[in-house]
Amino acid sequence: MFSAHSSLAQSMVEPNSITEMGSSYNASNSYALNDTAQESSYSAPQGLDYQEVGYQALDNQDLYTSKNDNLSEASASVNHDLAGQIARSAPQKAANMSNQMAHILQAMPSGVVIINGDGLVTLANPVATELLGRPLQGAKWFDIINRAFSPQEDDGHEVSLKNGRRVKLAITPLTPEPGQLIVLTDLTETRLLQKNLSHLQRLSALGKMVATLAHQVRTPLSAAMLYASNLASPKLNDTAKKRFQTKLVDRLNELERQVNDMLLMAKNKQDDASQVTDVEDIIEPVLASCEPIAEKKQCQLNYFNQASERMLANSNALSSAINNLVMNSLEANATEIRIITASSNTHINIDVIDNGKGLAADMQQQILEPFFTTKSQGTGLGLAVVQTVVRNHKGTVQVSSQPNKGCLIRLSFPIYQSHKTQTTGFESEVLNNEALADNNITDNDFSKTERGAENHNSPEASHG
Repeated sequence: MFSAHSSLAQSMVEPNSITEMGSSYNASNSYALNDTAQESSYSAPQGLDYQEVGYQALDNQDLYTSKNDNLSEASASVNHDLAGQIARSAPQKAANMSNQMAHILQAMPSGVVIINGDGLVTLANPVATELLGRPLQGAKWFDIINRAFSPQEDDGHEVSLKNGRRVKLAITPLTPEPGQLIVLTDLTETRLLQKNLSHLQRLSALGKMVATLAHQVRTPLSAAMLYASNLASPKLNDTAKKRFQTKLVDRLNELERQVNDMLLMAKNKQDDASQVTDVEDIIEPVLASCEPIAEKKQCQLNYFNQASERMLANSNALSSAINNLVMNSLEANATEIRIITASSNTHINIDVIDNGKGLAADMQQQILEPFFTTKSQGTGLGLAVVQTVVRNHKGTVQVSSQPNKGCLIRLSFPIYQSHKTQTTGFESEVLNNEALADNNITDNDFSKTERGAENHNSPEASHG
């Protein structure tokens, strides 16, 4: 065992003895090391020259380094060629994109104007030039506004031009550079078509109304002529004459109301709604006209005024509209009708509430349409006239009803504001809807629809 250790030590010192030592190992095929109490075995290939292997490894490393350098040079060459191709193609691509954008601007049906941070027009397509006139390139946008635009009171979300056309403007800021993109959409033809359509619809409605009224007018007119002819009879006693006179006046009043309704529908425009008016001045004529009829029908008509604000109105037109609502309630067999007026910071509400037969849900919007009626003898114009008058006063009509539980009709108008800040349309609508919810007829007890009426029991607050 000692000689084996000596030979191993010698082979480690003398590399040339590795071959000889390998032969002896192949003969014995194993050896043991007992000095460290461990066993091991080793087998080496015959004739292995480790020095030669080392030299080959060094040669292979040089070869790998050489190939790697060649690959790096090839990659650099390819990158250089690609960079050159990109650089040569970039201007062409930019030119192609510019041509595409020019064609898009030429083909757009809307006008396009681009202004820079100094307010100068840097680009404008042909439609913009046609709408605004003159070459726009390089002009100040402020000068173009003064030259081409002519705002009108009825423009709304559109703007009128001095050439008579109406356009809609859409302005978008350019980022990150300062400037704006302005798109002008010509709505002239669209508005003209809408105006013509509205005119045709009015003519159609008038034609339908005339045909309906021809039948409706004939009936009371024939009755009035009959009563008038009977009054000339010498055999008629005083009692009969008085009865015929009363019926004749009733028929003539019915004719007058139908003619007035027809005129209001035909006008369909704001008529002198410019007088600063107290609500009481509108309601008093209604009470004077309807109280005798309500008493005859054994119906209690009450008026509760909680409105402290005034409004711009045509008193006669509004009184006639509210009179129609009260008459409808009487014809619905109501035994109690309440007219309640109240005001908020933005609106005056006039509520007509009855405990009549009410309306089904699907009828609550239809009753506002012309010629829709639930009566066997009616023109269907009463509530349509109401809606026309209310709209002419920039107001709204809201209906809340349930079958056999009565009906609430609210007329809502903007208050007269001489020095007050106007609210937005959205705020007004929210406030008005919240107020309507307070009076929505959903309770079994009709008295719950009265808003604060118990606090207004003085003789001045109640009529009838």
